[in-house]
Amino acid sequence: MLSIIVTSFLTFIFVGPVLREAGNLLAAGITWGYNTLGFIGGGLFGLFYAPICLTGMHHSFIAIETQLIADVAHTGGSFIFTTASMNNVAQGAAVLAVLFMTKNEKLKSICSASGVSALLGITEPAMFGVTLKLKYPFYAAMAGSAAGSAYCAATKVLAQAMGAAGIPGIISMKPSDYVNFMIGLVLSMVVSAILTAFFFKKYDLDHADEKKVEVKENTNQHDEFLYDVGLEEFIKYINTNRTPIHPTIIHLKQKCENVEIHGKNDTMWLECVVQYNEGYQSNI
Repeated sequence: MLSIIVTSFLTFIFVGPVLREAGNLLAAGITWGYNTLGFIGGGLFGLFYAPICLTGMHHSFIAIETQLIADVAHTGGSFIFTTASMNNVAQGAAVLAVLFMTKNEKLKSICSASGVSALLGITEPAMFGVTLKLKYPFYAAMAGSAAGSAYCAATKVLAQAMGAAGIPGIISMKPSDYVNFMIGLVLSMVVSAILTAFFFKKYDLDHADEKKVEVKENTNQHDEFLYDVGLEEFIKYINTNRTPIHPTIIHLKQKCENVEIHGKNDTMWLECVVQYNEGYQSNI
């Protein structure tokens, strides 16, 4: 309890203000870049929106977005909501591209749910469950977001209200911006999906984990786990904070002759060490 109180106090006194100021500076810099650089600024904001989301600092945009929408007569609306929509559908398109290309049934089930949710405005399952895991689809989604955001910045598509950033975000736009907003969404999705498909085939992402294992097996790298007394010392280490049921360690050892190892006959020792502890449970 004391550690929680101390940590909470330090967070509110030091960490909170520092991160809040960092978020404010980031938001101010993005606003300046968007207003100064035009479609280039919009493209850069769209490119880095996903990494910003990973840090959680996109929550600092809410205050600026609220001010932009509140003063819509002078600002025209919020570019942040538009960019967020481009990013979300780009993530969704990348995940759906993986869905249609992968043969992994487990990955398919993750993609089917997270891809649709990203198109509707929730990207966390898509990013943490698929695109970041495979890495290249995340890059593809960033590029798609940049393309859609740059187009919306060039055509000055601004949100008039807050809502679900994604396909449903069209209801937050001015009727005159509906077409350009949809073009931006389609552009983001197409670029993201095409790049994801390209990366998926180029790097054979369906078998990426298997390739990592093969690379290690085909090199001289190896892992060595050493205990001076062998497995008995290891079992003692495992039971360090446990109470053994029997003090004597059961140690079985068998020598096996003429075992084929890498195409050659050799000798192999098989060892089994057992020491039950009070935490042992038998489930039938």
